[in-house]
Amino acid sequence: MRQQDIILWDFDHTILNTEQGLYGPLLDQLAKEIARERQFVDEMFVRANDQTFTFSIFFELLGIDRSLWGALEAELQADLRRRMPDCLYPGVLEVIKQQHERGSRQVLVTAGDPDYQRWKFGSLESLQPFFASEDRHFVPLSGSKADVVVEHLDLRHRLTFIDDSARWHYELLSRTSRVRHLRAMWPDTLGVLSHRDDGYLWGVFQSAEELKRLLANDR
Repeated sequence: MRQQDIILWDFDHTILNTEQGLYGPLLDQLAKEIARERQFVDEMFVRANDQTFTFSIFFELLGIDRSLWGALEAELQADLRRRMPDCLYPGVLEVIKQQHERGSRQVLVTAGDPDYQRWKFGSLESLQPFFASEDRHFVPLSGSKADVVVEHLDLRHRLTFIDDSARWHYELLSRTSRVRHLRAMWPDTLGVLSHRDDGYLWGVFQSAEELKRLLANDR
């Protein structure tokens, strides 16, 4: 009997088109509301994300009066929640559904402010059935997603880790010799496999449809 596959998914920039789809319109709206240049708002947003992102840090950097923070955050969160379902990368939900139907265990591994990451993920009702509560890992920036990946390394299972950051590549390789191979994946993502006997190497792919076929055929 085939052992269960484990697929660990990053969230931002891998499942969710965070930068362009989610935050782009939000920053446009915010720049308009506070009558500042979009470039200035962008620069402050980058600085806010160098820390553990929260709206309060962002508002402070923008110099917004504290008395306005509560109402402004509520308005921006309502806008984010409304647009969130349209910000999934095209086809990625179909890939997740396909793997669920094949019996794969799917694990979410995302770094950032845990409360904010939970709020974003919880706003996407379409994803909820495919990630068990114990398989949702919200890692603070002071922690390491590599810890979660290493916990799931098991030679009885095939492990696939899909992420957009090469940082985890080097961290994982420094932590364990059981990671077999790592190559670029869509969208600018990385995949990790634990040791396997058949010498399989991941190919580079450019779309969710290619990933869907790859995961469907590689059994």
